[in-house]
Amino acid sequence: MKAKKLILIVFSLAVSACSMTSEFDEKFQQVRESLPEYDARMNLDELKEHKGRKAFAYVHTAQGSAWGYAYGYTSTSRAEEKALALCQQKALSLGLDKECEVLIKH
Repeated sequence: MKAKKLILIVFSLAVSACSMTSEFDEKFQQVRESLPEYDARMNLDELKEHKGRKAFAYVHTAQGSAWGYAYGYTSTSRAEEKALALCQQKALSLGLDKECEVLIKH
């Protein structure tokens, strides 16, 4: 009986992970297609290949665009914080007057 419960738990976790991965892949593709900058798309592609928790933050204004990304974290929230901080730092250096937002996280 315990073996059956363990198998069900493992199966449930595997299904959940697959669902999260396909959701991430769908969101990734949507975000990638929406980015006008070649460099931002390349950074996003690089991010996808990394393991661990990751995030990509972005801002676009008439004055320009900025983005930041982080990967290899043990928590999604830490990756988000770092990506936002990097994006905001770049946005400020470019004189952009809008806040960055996390577009993708996993």
